[in-house]
Amino acid sequence: MNRWLSSAGLCCALALLPAVVLAQAASPQPLNAAGTHAAVTDVTVTHAAVTDVTVTDVAGGQAYLSAGEAAGLRRGDRVSIGGAKYTVVAVARDSATIAVGDTSLAVGAHGRATTSPGTHDVVEQRLPAPADLAHYREQWPDATRPASTQHPEHVALGKTTGQGRVNALLSLTNADVITSASVISRTELRGRVSYEPWSTVPLRFDADAAGAGWVGMDARAGTGSRPNLRVYQLQASYGDRARWFAAAGRLRYAAQALGPLDGVRAQAPLAQNFTVGAFGGFAPNPIDGKPGTDSTRFGTELRWDAPERALRPALAFTAYGSQFAGSLDERRMIATADVFPGEHHVGGYAEVSLFDKNNPWGAPRAELSAAGAESTVRFDPW
Repeated sequence: MNRWLSSAGLCCALALLPAVVLAQAASPQPLNAAGTHAAVTDVTVTHAAVTDVTVTDVAGGQAYLSAGEAAGLRRGDRVSIGGAKYTVVAVARDSATIAVGDTSLAVGAHGRATTSPGTHDVVEQRLPAPADLAHYREQWPDATRPASTQHPEHVALGKTTGQGRVNALLSLTNADVITSASVISRTELRGRVSYEPWSTVPLRFDADAAGAGWVGMDARAGTGSRPNLRVYQLQASYGDRARWFAAAGRLRYAAQALGPLDGVRAQAPLAQNFTVGAFGGFAPNPIDGKPGTDSTRFGTELRWDAPERALRPALAFTAYGSQFAGSLDERRMIATADVFPGEHHVGGYAEVSLFDKNNPWGAPRAELSAAGAESTVRFDPW
């Protein structure tokens, strides 16, 4: 009888086995956030246990522990750290999170977690695949510049001495030549003044003059070439020297490679970094610098300056002529080139003179009358 019952039970078990296998295969598996099946592991805690934990990080009112579901922790378990009790609010496989609020809890603090008996699933989830960069295109608005919304109040600095600006320089020099027969001495007091009446108007006045005293030169010839007063510059100007500009009076330089002129000069921008200018007036006496009307000088100048470049290159071409006693005298063309590497300067120039066919010197109609180069080198040992 017993043998028959055993045989019947075995047959029933074998008959139910395929149904159980099919039921397990058809049961739905949990999905992770990416929509794929997640791995599920059953963790069974048969009795309450105590697990040692360590605080690995603290942020946002929460602390993160070194143990998780693999050690039996789950939500709701109690954790004791430093005599204070906390509750597990989130659990991962190898870490857990407790809410600490405003409580100060140091990273590295040790405690104990009490796990409750029971069986629960440990679900291993994979993070979703990152979104394509095109998904974030045009998601952020243009940033607002702080200056567009700030409106600082004006702070008065009180009364000032005036709107104009004055620059002045005064120098005293002395030169002596001592021989066994005589002593020759020259002392010069020179002053330079630049005055701009208004800060908003590019009007400027410049003056540069020197007074000289001579000792031991009375008996020597050439007294007329040793004036007691010499004016180097006395002009009024308007505009920017790199753009529109006009000046009148005793000009220190009529052009880049041309000396003083009692007259006028005008300049205008031609293209990027190019300016064109014209000048005309009387040439001062070359001996004593006094104004004169015997010689007139006139011409034009084309300049190119690029101060924004590393070497600050500058090129100039000047064509000018002069009259002496009512007759045409000089006709010359001068080209100059300069670069300024750092505090140094390197430059060169060339001058071509034009003559009449039957000139008294027998010179050709066009002749290279001058050419040269110059350089200034500055060193600071300190």
